[in-house]
Amino acid sequence: MTKCLRLLLLLITSAIWANTVPLRACSYERLSDDQLFANATAVFVARVVRTEEARGVSPLTGEPEPIVEATFRLAEILKGQPPPDTKVKSRVWGIGNCAVPLIAAQDYLIFLRGDSFVLLEGGSRPIMLHGVKSAIADTESLLQRLRKLSHAGK
Repeated sequence: MTKCLRLLLLLITSAIWANTVPLRACSYERLSDDQLFANATAVFVARVVRTEEARGVSPLTGEPEPIVEATFRLAEILKGQPPPDTKVKSRVWGIGNCAVPLIAAQDYLIFLRGDSFVLLEGGSRPIMLHGVKSAIADTESLLQRLRKLSHAGK
């Protein structure tokens, strides 16, 4: 009987907790890489060399919040021009907030839409240029497709 009572209390507590904790989700329409490329003002490959916490305005809420500002080393331009200050910004990573976690010593494929904020919905993501061969092959295949789009637009 005690075991059943404990289980019942656990279930009730879990149900109450689940209803009081706000759930967050990064919800957006998933676009193809071709669509992301077409929508972007700039697309480039870069390596983040430094990150810093800064204050900025969220591109999603328009409210001031802490952000991550990353300095990058450009590897390849696929479309448009990267920011001249070699910096991109992201929301501080949190579960379900659409932020791209910007990490020093990591390579990224960056899609920008007129500003320097990177978001998952815009297509920006970490990529593998070194290390695991299968991941490098996937990255190279993606970059080849984007290079063709880049040349088709010229």
